Amino acid sequence: GSGVGAVVVGAWGYGGAFALAGSIGLASAVLAVFLRAPGRSEREDVGTATDAVAREAL
Repeated sequence: GSGVGAVVVGAWGYGGAFALAGSIGLASAVLAVFLRAPGRSEREDVGTATDAVAREAL
């Protein structure tokens, strides 16, 4: 991985390498928003830890 970084810095400079890394990071964040856990439907209520504590208190 560091070899590719060195090539990018050598070819595009630090500004280009920073822009490339930033755009890859943002694209990864957008992709992660659309990921779903396998075996779960979209409408399934996942719940929260607070819900579990409330049920346990009853």
